Amino acid sequence: MNIRDTERIRHNTKIIATLGPGSNNVELLRDMILAGGLNVIRFNFSHGDAEFHRANAEIVREAARQAHQEVAIMADLQGPKIRIGKIAGGGINVKAGETLLLDAAWNGEGGRERIGLDYRELPDDVKPGDVLLLDDGLLTLTVTEVNGSEIRTVAQNDHFLKSNKGINKQGGGLSAGSFTEKDFRDLKTAVAIGADYIAVSFVKSAADMELARQLVSQAEDRGEILPGLIAKIERVEAIENLEEIILASDGVMVARGDLAVEVGNPAVPALQKRIIRTARQLRRFT
Repeated sequence: MNIRDTERIRHNTKIIATLGPGSNNVELLRDMILAGGLNVIRFNFSHGDAEFHRANAEIVREAARQAHQEVAIMADLQGPKIRIGKIAGGGINVKAGETLLLDAAWNGEGGRERIGLDYRELPDDVKPGDVLLLDDGLLTLTVTEVNGSEIRTVAQNDHFLKSNKGINKQGGGLSAGSFTEKDFRDLKTAVAIGADYIAVSFVKSAADMELARQLVSQAEDRGEILPGLIAKIERVEAIENLEEIILASDGVMVARGDLAVEVGNPAVPALQKRIIRTARQLRRFT
């Protein structure tokens, strides 16, 4: 079976665009390809089912055929949902100094009394003194107490917190793996629709990429050329295991937003340069 020849990858810039409801039609995509060299189209697997992505793949290939150009499809897996649950009314105003109770066992709509969690394991991953960053770091919470499924926190700043916003732990250390049951299903879909690349979210070690490669090679609908695997660098643990992750991947993607929340905004530019430099040394694309 053929595999992708990473020795032939050229280090020139490519243009990647995410397919959305405003662009998933043949005519517009064809014009975008012709207008400025659109090279890769990203499918966000956080949304849509298998049929949705299969139909979009047909649209992309028809647009590329009409433009007489090769355009790659990149399937971006969602990864674990490390988020708060729904809040009644869509959100609440949080003031600095207020107590906010996060409850992994709460299934109803949240409010000032308590807010549920999609990530049920969070109480096992934190202790008093830890800092939680919600909504891409716009709300900072300091953990004061952990009791069973409940995490009591104190807000460090004012913020309007909306439903389903993401949670990061400052400095990393969340135990969530890179793959969920949804990701296993979506990876099979990505292979079946002939995705050229699969991006794996929240990678922590080379083992995550090795598992993805094994799953791709075992997929029933795989073609002769397997999709390239891209590691998304967005966790502190990924920085600690950077070289082994890069070597286990065909390419890497710097997920600046999530990485910045874990390591702090000032650290990101230097880390990005390090990631790019290491990838080039190891002959992987970024």
